[in-house]
Amino acid sequence: MLENKNFKNLLSLLNDEIELQGSTHISITYKKFHQILDDDGIEDFLKYLEYFQRENYLKVTGIEQFNSKILSLSDYDTLCHFNDPKRFNAGPTTATRYVPIFPLEKDIFYLECNEKEIKQTINRNEEATIRDKADKKEVKAEYENSKTIKKYKNKMNIFVSDENGIFTNEKTKKPNYPVKIRSKRFKIIKNLKDGKKDGNILSELFYEKNLSTLSKEIKEVNKIFTEKLNLRDNLIISIDTGGYKLNNDKYNVKFIA
Repeated sequence: MLENKNFKNLLSLLNDEIELQGSTHISITYKKFHQILDDDGIEDFLKYLEYFQRENYLKVTGIEQFNSKILSLSDYDTLCHFNDPKRFNAGPTTATRYVPIFPLEKDIFYLECNEKEIKQTINRNEEATIRDKADKKEVKAEYENSKTIKKYKNKMNIFVSDENGIFTNEKTKKPNYPVKIRSKRFKIIKNLKDGKKDGNILSELFYEKNLSTLSKEIKEVNKIFTEKLNLRDNLIISIDTGGYKLNNDKYNVKFIA
């Protein structure tokens, strides 16, 4: 029942009224109860009050209707026909149908509340809600991470080493593109290890600021790479800002000793 919205709303109402009235001995009209309950809560209204009494949240000390005091919940229940299945099919009084006396908005409930128990339960529920939200965030994070891992695992591994060049099988080192370690092409690949690089910087480092030569050399790297390793996608791709990066969208490029 602690997960029930009506239960939590009733607890909050009791807590608010204790603070508002400055006492644990409070009075609440049926209208206020009616405003915070959904249809199921309204139908089971007295059952909630009975439960609250049983669990030591409150004690009903009296109920007032038509300016006359009714002493118990059971008397009020009988008067209002809460548990009568005909109550919600009421119509004009006939030989077979009758109009039960419904609770009135002005009916007053006099309650003696256990403030400590009410506040402790509200705090426990709030803590449980916070934990639940945290758990959901963690689950979502794990799910997103699993999607990333799955995407990562679905990509082909490309290994780059000083000794064997570029290859797809870490054990056999085959097939491979035996690019020379001292070549500018190999140095470009190694330079892109840490992320995208501006074309001007790469051309200045390796081709005396000649962007055209840089572009031709990268095209040649990609051509040999796809032919030697029997792959379709290029190893190095251009980016919109004018630079280059390794094609991590298609490959897991791993640099090994």
